[in-house]
Amino acid sequence: MRYLAIVVLLARYGRGGYASSVRGRTTDTWLPNDVCAYLDVDLNVTGTHGAPDVVEHLDACLCLSEVTNFCQSDAIPLTLSSVKDKKEVENALSDLIKQHAADAKCVYPLHAKPICIGDDPCGFVCTDGFESYTPPDATSSTTPCTTSSTLPTSSSLSSTLTTSAPTPLPTAPNSTTCICPSPKIICNGICTSARSCPSQVPPVKRQKRWVGSGACTMRGDGWMACGVYGGAARAWECIDTNTDLESCGGCDLPLTPYSLRGTDCSALPGVADVSCHNGSCAVRRCLPGWTVALDRSHCVSYGADGRVVVQIPAV
Repeated sequence: MRYLAIVVLLARYGRGGYASSVRGRTTDTWLPNDVCAYLDVDLNVTGTHGAPDVVEHLDACLCLSEVTNFCQSDAIPLTLSSVKDKKEVENALSDLIKQHAADAKCVYPLHAKPICIGDDPCGFVCTDGFESYTPPDATSSTTPCTTSSTLPTSSSLSSTLTTSAPTPLPTAPNSTTCICPSPKIICNGICTSARSCPSQVPPVKRQKRWVGSGACTMRGDGWMACGVYGGAARAWECIDTNTDLESCGGCDLPLTPYSLRGTDCSALPGVADVSCHNGSCAVRRCLPGWTVALDRSHCVSYGADGRVVVQIPAV
């Protein structure tokens, strides 16, 4: 069985986290099963059986739903697939998107479909007949991206890390929510004209929400309802993901498959003393043979060839 070994040189890692400060901060928001991310990375696919390495630079905004078509049509993944199995390339790109999306923390309004708008991974279009609406006092802001060191998990990924200064990002688009404008009405979840909606409509079965999830968020920023290991299928507990060591930045055991996972800081390779601060792992000390990374988010070791290498464990 062949594995995909990728060396990722981070150029502007984690780009796109600025948009959530402007967009989608509404009462009714959701986390979709399709997420997007801006990828600006060098991919070095190590050849096997004497084959030369293949190095390609990827600079694109991608959504998970687009990975398969992208790998079938774009020259870069096609070149990588000539050395490694196509499915392995798809999985590696999907892992990168998921991790970058977790860093961006995009929040979307109801009836929105995530898309890439230029290089903005937090873009969306309104669906179900709803229309984009920007409040008159809405303002855009530009926030520098921060370098993130938590890389996608895969059983065979290793990464050579370089860091760069924060790169100023473009102004976030103004679209903030999706509305059903008058005189249209919402009928069975669709924004349509009143005459198109039947007078007698059977009650729509609502998707059952996780009991207590609202109570957790009411405790303050960072509080989330998370699953309980060894508990019942719907067992949950309130966790402060800003400070919890094992659920840092998100739930270690999410309640739904659409929720982004947090980081178990205590499980980071080579870590001897670590805490969770503002939803990010903060390493103070590493085991012998390891050293604290520049951004203090993990420990790095030195490979046989002298390069700083981070081994990413499988989940």
